[in-house]
Parts: sequence; C-alpha cells; structure tokens
Amino acid sequence: MGRYSRHLAHTDHNTFRRWVSVSGDDDFQIMRPIRPDSNAASASTRRSLLHRVGTVAAAGALTSLAGCLEGRPIGSETSCNGHTIEPGVDLAGADLSGCDLSGADLTDADLSGADLSETDLFLADFEGADLTEANLEGAAVVASTLFDADVQGATFSGASFAGVDFSGESFPDVDLSGADLSDTDVSNADLSGADLTDADLTNVTFDGTDLSGATLAGTDLTEADLSSATLTGATVGSLDLSDEDLAGADLVETDLTEADLSSADLSGADLTDAILHDADLAAADLSDATLRGTDFEGADLRNVNLSGADLTGATWHDGRHCETEGCF
Repeated sequence: MGRYSRHLAHTDHNTFRRWVSVSGDDDFQIMRPIRPDSNAASASTRRSLLHRVGTVAAAGALTSLAGCLEGRPIGSETSCNGHTIEPGVDLAGADLSGCDLSGADLTDADLSGADLSETDLFLADFEGADLTEANLEGAAVVASTLFDADVQGATFSGASFAGVDFSGESFPDVDLSGADLSDTDVSNADLSGADLTDADLTNVTFDGTDLSGATLAGTDLTEADLSSATLTGATVGSLDLSDEDLAGADLVETDLTEADLSSADLSGADLTDAILHDADLAAADLSDATLRGTDFEGADLRNVNLSGADLTGATWHDGRHCETEGCF
C-alpha cells in the first residue's frame, strides 16, 4: 500500500498488526492484532467498511485495503456472553470480554462500566455510545471510532495509539498507563485527570493540551513540548525535564517531586503551591516566575535564576519559610 500503509503485517489474510494509516489519516488505527474468521466478506460489507475508513486519495490503496480485509465477516455477531448486540442496547456493566464484535453497530449503546478487555471491536460503530469507565484493555479498536463516544474514565492501558491525531478530542480521566502515544497530536485535547504513567509520549504535540490533574510519572517525553500545556495539579514525578522549555507554563499545584529540571527554562511560569521536593533545579531559569507557596524542600537550587520571582509563602530547600516576595 506504499505510503498509505504503515506497520501492516499481513499473512494469508489472517493477521493485522499494530495499525494501518490510509490516505495519511492516522486516525485509522488498530490497537492490537486482529483474529479474522473465515468466510468471504460481501461486496456491500467492503463498501460499508471503506466508507467508514474515509476518502482515500489513491484507488490503488483502496483496492489494497479491501483485499487485506477479504475473508473477514463484519458485524456478524448479534450476541455474546448472553448479551444482545444492537444499537441503543443497555450493556452497562456487562461482561463482553473476549467477544468478537468486529463491525458491530453499537450506536447510542450504554457500555458504561462494561468489561471489553481483549474484545475485538475492529470498526465497531460507537457513535453516541457511552463508554465511561469501560475496560478496553487489550481490545482491538480503530482509534477514530472512539471520537464519537464518551470515553471518560475508560481504560486503555498498554494500548498503541502511535501517530494518531487526537487534537481537540476529549478523553478526561482515561487510563493510558503504559500506552504508546508517540508522535500523536493532542493539541487542545482534554486529558485532564488522565493516567499516563509509563506512557511513551515521544514527540507528542501538547499545544494547548489540558493535562490538569493528570499523572505523568515515568513517561518518556523525548522531544515533547509541554510549554503551552496546562499542568495544574498534575503529578509529574521524577521525570527528566532538564533543558526543557517550560517558560510561562501553568504548573499550579503540580507535583514535581524529584524531577530533573536542571537548566530548564521556567521563566514566567506559575508554580503556585507546586511541590518540588528533592527536585534538581540547578542552573534553572525561574526569573519572573510565580512561586507563591511553592515547596522547594530538599531541592538543588545551585545557580538558579530567581530574579523577579515571587516567593511569598514558599518553603526554601532547607525548610525555612519565605515571608515576603523576596524570601530572604
């Protein structure tokens, strides 16, 4: 499929691996390997599938994709684990783990709190569906289909969303721990309260992203830029943010315990009530930063630039309390 396919492994029409990008649309993505059944898919099914995928610039890529899906029945299951599968169905809290619901029509369905772990949801239609607090760990799902559903608090632990465009999308309180989000665009997205522990955030675009209350401990932020992200109340932990450009960043109440911020640019940043216990701030630029109530206890402040910073109420590295804007 040339440039229209990335990381596609296809063996005897039986395996999809990682994700497929069609016509440059990185939203078309599979979270894990698919296990197709036998029986040839009908022409109408393929047309429906290709309609879901979206406009494809080259006819050759369209034909190749259809060929890849030959032999896979789409939307053939009408029940699983004793539950009926249909539009608008109430499946709140249902156990659908391990089901083959590929291509299922779940529009407006209530799947809140449902167990969808290891479920095959390839090209399932979630338009208007409620997936709040649902468990989709290890599930196979096209990333773009989630954009039409409410996924607040859902679990996608260990999922692969590499290269997906999540810009402007809303995924509050989701569990993305250990997920691969490398090269994704989450600009202006709502990831407030998200658990991103140990996630791969390499080269992620965070322009205007809401990460307030999110957990980023252990994440890989190589080449990522958090300078315009909202990190109010976030837990960053012992991340390597050395030399990072965080000028003007909103870090109010952010937990930066043991973070490496050496030589980081934090000029003009708002660190009100932030926690910087044992953080490395050597040679960091905190000029004109708001540091009211910030806790620096145990932090390395050698050669830090604090010119113009407001330290009123801050706790100094040796435990002393700053009474005025100038501290001492």
